[in-house]
Amino acid sequence: MLYTYPKFNSHISFRLNRNIIYFFVKLRQVNSNTVLNFNDYFSKDFAKFISNNKQATLRQLFTIFFDTFKVLPQIDRNDVISKFFSAQRIETILDDNTINCTDYLLGNLPISLRVPSRNLFEYLFTTTINSYGKIKEHYKLIFDSIESNICPFCGIELLNNPSIIRQDYDHLMKQSTYVFTSVNMANLAPTGTECNRINKQAIDSVYHNGTRSVFNSPYIRNYNIRISLIGSTPPTTIDGNGNWIINISPNNDYTRQWAYVYNIKTRYTDNVLQKFYKNWLKQLKVYLENRNLTPIDVNTLENE
Repeated sequence: MLYTYPKFNSHISFRLNRNIIYFFVKLRQVNSNTVLNFNDYFSKDFAKFISNNKQATLRQLFTIFFDTFKVLPQIDRNDVISKFFSAQRIETILDDNTINCTDYLLGNLPISLRVPSRNLFEYLFTTTINSYGKIKEHYKLIFDSIESNICPFCGIELLNNPSIIRQDYDHLMKQSTYVFTSVNMANLAPTGTECNRINKQAIDSVYHNGTRSVFNSPYIRNYNIRISLIGSTPPTTIDGNGNWIINISPNNDYTRQWAYVYNIKTRYTDNVLQKFYKNWLKQLKVYLENRNLTPIDVNTLENE
């Protein structure tokens, strides 16, 4: 939002979702008698990866999903495949508020396939993207390429150096709702912990109070955002709080949804202005005193 991320489309983390896409392509050919052979449904390197003894859980989750899927009526199989491919258009979906995202809801899949889908795609994100997808490497590529390690979603939180920890990857379209987007790298962006876990949490970024909205991806564009405090009343005493009015420019559909999803105005008011304004005044007073500048008394300084 505040700056853009490079995409690094050739990184192996993207290859994971491409394998899932290929898997769904092959699902078009199955029937109730089809047996899952991993070599037929994945690229050679992923088939080798999944055959490793350490990947028993992943093999089991794919098998349960496959065996549940193949006995669905043909019309339901076609519908699931269509929903999967439609849900992969992350950038288009985020940008087009005429697209009805309820088509991609986990709750709109056939009942028998909901738990297998959730379990498989959650595991792909929590485990497989770290091992096969090497997402730590992906994060280091992004971190090393950006000029600042300030979170682009809030502008106040630091992104950790990869030597400390791999930063949270937020699902722009939330994973719990839009399960088929779980390991699509266009839907995953390094995000500050407070932005992701404390403020965004389970907010649906493409809806606002039940109305379809747009949402900006840091892989698409950034905005030269400016904050105005016109109309605000700063504290009248050193120990008081001000009445802060935050105006965001540009004021458009993307920035309004951004401010809502990441709780920007409240965070800027409570975590920054209320907390630091008094310290700024004290620092200014010291600055003036050290340079024998006026005003140097607290009352005059507060008036200034």
